[in-house]
Amino acid sequence: MSTRHMSMLINLEKFESLTKEQQELLRTAATETTSFQRQRSQELEKEILAKFKKAGTTVVELTDEDKAAWQKIVQDAKIFDLVKSNMDHPDYLDQIMQ
Repeated sequence: MSTRHMSMLINLEKFESLTKEQQELLRTAATETTSFQRQRSQELEKEILAKFKKAGTTVVELTDEDKAAWQKIVQDAKIFDLVKSNMDHPDYLDQIMQ
């Protein structure tokens, strides 16, 4: 599974207007939901890949080295700089990528 990050967006003023208990409940729910979503996505990805393979589709799975090479190409091409230059809040991408 390639998904690395999950974000929860909420207006800061609204979040800060919640009680500490509500804030903690929201954080806990977000953490649990993220964990469930990642696990379920991995399960679904395996099921889908199995269906493709069973149907005779050639599936190319990248090695860690292949993935690193693609990541370097993206970094060298400054793709993220291009994306950020078209965003209203480029700092969001920086936060997500941490």
